Amino acid sequence: MDAGRSGGLIARLYRVRLTEQGVGKYLRRWGLSFQRADKRRLLVVPAVVAVELNRSRL
Repeated sequence: MDAGRSGGLIARLYRVRLTEQGVGKYLRRWGLSFQRADKRRLLVVPAVVAVELNRSRL
């Protein structure tokens, strides 16, 4: 789960805004967790990703 998207859903459904930490606290209480973006994923070279995607589609 993504804390930003989860927080947005909570805000739409219940008209209550929570911080990212607050959303994380509630998710942990309910036995869930949100995933932060991995630094390695942020540093990926787009050309390499395109090659891998093309290779996996064949």
